[in-house]
Amino acid sequence: MQKIFSVIEYMSDMGRKLSIQEISAALDMSTATVHRILTGLKGLGYVEQHTNKQYYLTYKLYALSGDVINRDGAIDRIIPIMNYFSMRYGCEVGLTVFDGASIIHIISVGENISFGMQPTPGQVCPVYCTAAGKFHLAQMEQDALMEWIAKARIVPHTRNTIIDRDELLQEIVRTRSQGYGVAVGELYDMLASVAFPIRDGGRRITGTINLNFSVEKFRTQMSQTFVQEVEEALKRFGV
Repeated sequence: MQKIFSVIEYMSDMGRKLSIQEISAALDMSTATVHRILTGLKGLGYVEQHTNKQYYLTYKLYALSGDVINRDGAIDRIIPIMNYFSMRYGCEVGLTVFDGASIIHIISVGENISFGMQPTPGQVCPVYCTAAGKFHLAQMEQDALMEWIAKARIVPHTRNTIIDRDELLQEIVRTRSQGYGVAVGELYDMLASVAFPIRDGGRRITGTINLNFSVEKFRTQMSQTFVQEVEEALKRFGV
C-alpha cells in the first residue's frame, strides 16, 4: 500500500506525464512493480495511459481528494472570502491546505493572472519555492526544519528559486517572524504570491489563502498596509 501512495504522490508532485522507467528510477522500485501499480490504478480510473506509453493522474483522483478535504464544508465557507480578496485587490486567490510535509492546492478564484500555469485541484505543490510552502515550513520546529532542509531535493524552477540551503533557512525564519509567506517569481517567472494562514474552529492552522499577482503588480501592491488589511479581514471573517 505504501508503494501505491508513493507512486501517486510522485506523479502528483511532478504534474506531467511520466514513463514507467522515470517513476521506477525516482522511487527506486522495479519496473515490474511500477507497472503493476499503474495497471491497478488505471483499472480503477485514477490513472490514464497516453499513446506514447506515459502515464498521468486523472481528474477522478483530484475530485476524490477535493471531496475528502471538503467533508466539513470548509471550502464552501472560504470561497466567498476568496472572492472578496480577489475583487478587493484585483488578483487571483488560491486555497492551499497542509497534509503532513506537503501542501495541496484546492481551488483558485478570480482573475487568471497565472497564465494558465496554476496547479490543478488536488495537486501537491513544492514547498520551498511557493509562498504557502514557505509558511508551512515556518510552522515546523527548528530541529525538524533543519533536518528537512538538509535532506530535501531542491531544484531551480526559475532563476529566482532559492536553492542555497542557508539562504532558504533564512527565508523560512523570516517567514516565521512576519507571519506570512512570500514568493516572487520562484515557481513561475511572472507570478508573485503572498500566503496568509487560515485556521479551523479550534484555531489550528490548516492551510493558507494565497493572493497571486503579476510580479509587476506585486511590487506596487505589497506594503505593510496591504498586509495589515488582509490580516484584519481574515480575523473579521473568523478564519
